[in-house]
Formats: sequence, structure tokens, C-alpha cells
Amino acid sequence: NSAAASRCPVVVLCVKPGDMQSVCAEIAPAIGEQSVLVSVAAGVPVACLSAWTRGCRQVVRCMPNTPIAAGKGVVAMYAGAGVSGGNRKRAQELFDPAAMTVWLDEESLINSATALSGSGPAYFFALAGIFAKAAIAAGRERDDAGQFALRTLLCGAEFAGQYGRTLQDAPDDIVRACEEYLADRGADEQERALDAACLACLLMFAAGLRQAAVASGLAPDTAAAMTHATLAGAAALAADEGDVRRLRDQVASKGGTTLEALKVLERAPLQKILAAARDDCRLIAARQSDIERIARGIFTAANDRAIAMEAEMMR
Repeated sequence: NSAAASRCPVVVLCVKPGDMQSVCAEIAPAIGEQSVLVSVAAGVPVACLSAWTRGCRQVVRCMPNTPIAAGKGVVAMYAGAGVSGGNRKRAQELFDPAAMTVWLDEESLINSATALSGSGPAYFFALAGIFAKAAIAAGRERDDAGQFALRTLLCGAEFAGQYGRTLQDAPDDIVRACEEYLADRGADEQERALDAACLACLLMFAAGLRQAAVASGLAPDTAAAMTHATLAGAAALAADEGDVRRLRDQVASKGGTTLEALKVLERAPLQKILAAARDDCRLIAARQSDIERIARGIFTAANDRAIAMEAEMMR
């Protein structure tokens, strides 16, 4: 590690948070004055990274997400006070080919980004599993239910992209728009009620995430762009790989932010909400506030865990 760091103008620190201090100590003697450190470890503040590398001031924290593997990632970035403009550019260029990059003005907002885009793909993968169960309960074959769930993610990403990143319309208007969107794409009339209910649920859930992100301090436009990009990235990665359960588990590491958020989702009554709207999608309109509240609770659980991890690292 030390030999590699001595030859590289940009050093990417991509290890578990618990291993970061020992790795930084190992490479510290090899870090040059102009070397930039790019950390993708959750919960490790710039102050710690700088101290562990004997005062390196060129430190950039990043929070990428797994859809970067499909070229559809989101990377939130924060540059420490000593980072030069050139090194900011170097750090961003690492991710530009495969992700939307967002620079944050405050380091604390990395926790918000972790809860929104870092853990966010797992929320959508888990939602796809819930949609598949709803389809099976409605009588569809298991394979067809899985394809339906994936199609819902893809439709949700396309719908949000075409008709606006944030949906602030009345719930009846959202459901009506979903029905019309699916009808235009030839959805089976007998199955359209469940299709529209799941699509509306997905969009309402995304709106709840955006609301929570704004409440945590992210700018409204930034929160909207990150929410939409996270949904689009999750849909693209699921389309590439197919197994949403495995993709969800890839994001949910033990003790991390995602696992805390998924615990909240597991307790949420989304299955019951969808069952009630299975034959009449308009019924889900009355549950918009409940769905958005669930999403906000999930975000909060992840954000609180990210803040706690950072506090633990600073001790």
C-alpha cells in the first residue's frame, strides 16, 4: 500500500471504516503534499482521515452507490478545507464516467446523502420484492411477478424522468397519471389496477424520501435530482442483474445505515396497503401520507445511523 501511494497523485481509500485508521497509518509516510486522498468509507470524517495521515489536507469524502456498476450511480462529494480546485477536479473525474456527481457544501450532509443515495438502492430493491409478493397474492406466477416488480421500477424511473422529478400533485392526480401512463404502454386492463397501485406507491415513496432529504438540509433541487437518479440507477442495475434480493443484500452490510433503514421497511404495512388497492388502484390515493411517512422514517433511520457511526469514529 505504501509503495502504491508513493507513486499515485490520487489515492482512493476503499476499505471498511474499521480498517481505515491502520491503512492511513501505513500509507502516511508516502503521501506527498499534493496527493489527494479520496475516501469512500461511510462514517469516517475528514478530521480523522487528516489526523491519521499526519496532517494531509487534501482529503475528499465520497459516498457512491452500487448502481455505479451499471454506469448509473450517484456520488455525493465533500472536499476538506485544504483541497485545491485541481484536486477537486481530479476526484470528480474518477466518478464522472459512471455516476452523477454532487458536491456538498457541508460535511454533515454526507450523512444525508448516505441515507438517500448511498442506501437508497436497497430501499427500491426491497420495494420490488414487496411488489412481487403483491403480484403473487393477486394470482400471478412467481416468474411473472418478478418481471412485474422489475418493470415497475423501470416504469417509475421513466415516469419520474418524463413528468418531473418531484410529484407534488394531489394523490388522485398521481394515480390517474399512473393509469394513463400504463394504458399508453399497453398494460393489460385486468391487471392494470395492481400495476398502477404499485407504480403510484413507488412514486409516493420516492416523494417521501425527497421530503426527508430536504428536511435534513439538502437543497430541494439537489434532493430531487439525487432521489430520481437513485431510483433510475437501482432500476438499471436490477435490469442488468435481475436478482433484487441479492442486490439489496449487497448494500445492507452488518451494522451499517442500510440495515437500520430496512428494519423500518420490514415493519411497514406496505403489503396491506397494496392488497387493499389490488382491485381498485384509486384506493391507494388515500394512503399517500402513510407511504410518504414510511419513506421518511426509513431515511431517518439510515441518517441517524450514519451520524452515530461518525460520532463513534471521532471518539
